[in-house]
Amino acid sequence: MNLDQIIRELHDERNRLDRIIRALEEQDLGAKPAKSRRGRKSMDGEARKQVSERMKRYWASRREQQANEGQERGAASGAVSKGEWRYQAASVSPCGPGCDGVVTHAGTGRIQ
Repeated sequence: MNLDQIIRELHDERNRLDRIIRALEEQDLGAKPAKSRRGRKSMDGEARKQVSERMKRYWASRREQQANEGQERGAASGAVSKGEWRYQAASVSPCGPGCDGVVTHAGTGRIQ
């Protein structure tokens, strides 16, 4: 086999491979890949309304449950309501009885 014939066969093989590659690329371009969704999935108005109603019922039941627990706990332990606690806490010095109200960082003497 002579060198010119080998080179000609290699060129023919390269041309054949180029045609195959072009055909495959054209097929690939015809079939576009599906777009991937990023981020949140959006809800339509009806779904949003259903979620809203469900969450309203959920939080109403939570408030009712906490109110019932607070009444049971308050009656048993003599606990005060949130508003009363705020009033009591405001009238008590942060560092205890007999303190001038200045709180220092432990061990440093610096005012917090």
